[in-house]
Amino acid sequence: MRASAIRLLEVVPKSLVDKSVRVTPRLQPLTRTSREPTVMEILAQKKQAAGTKWPANLRLENPVPKEALVQVEQHARRKLKLLLKER
Repeated sequence: MRASAIRLLEVVPKSLVDKSVRVTPRLQPLTRTSREPTVMEILAQKKQAAGTKWPANLRLENPVPKEALVQVEQHARRKLKLLLKER
């Protein structure tokens, strides 16, 4: 079994830590200042630039959001999702 970061982590009570040891603060989460284009947006731009040279077998399908399927009964939702995807 491969060791993961969680398995290597050990929680030590504060009372056992020597007072002279400096504990580094938790890292701040990374935030992006600019929005990068999604893969779908990049491909749509390439498709528009290619015009009629774009291969007919490469279709761009937007994913169906959850909000669109809220009103559908639960037992039919999975079948509907499969029907919405082109094969």
